[in-house]
Amino acid sequence: MSLAESRLMRLDSFQQRSFVVGVVASAACAVGAASNLEQFLRSYLAGYLLWWGIAVGCLGLTMLTHLISSDWGRAARPYFVAGIGTLPLLAILFLPVALGLDRIYEWANDDLMRADPLLQKKAAYLNRDFLDRKSTRLNSSH
Repeated sequence: MSLAESRLMRLDSFQQRSFVVGVVASAACAVGAASNLEQFLRSYLAGYLLWWGIAVGCLGLTMLTHLISSDWGRAARPYFVAGIGTLPLLAILFLPVALGLDRIYEWANDDLMRADPLLQKKAAYLNRDFLDRKSTRLNSSH
């Protein structure tokens, strides 16, 4: 058996174990979501922000290494590009956060917003479509 075949077999074994770990973790997430959805969504958001920060950090470092054309950048660039490659997956994994927004943030819950005077004062910027309204106003003023 050649060295390349040995490495491919180890990689295949690692992929299979990773798949099993992913299935078990997904089942644990489903149980957690069923038992306490609000806590699950808050915990999911914390984990999501960790991995999103790494991916966006890789993007920034890749842009920096392209800008300054450094020697260390050429050596590290494949790792940064691999980190950037997770961004499409992270876009899909944002769906639970977007769908559970009213359970994560008080200001996204319409009932709580109507009942709390402090949240009503902040309603100009604490709302779901703040950026959409702002961009609409900016585009209509030109």
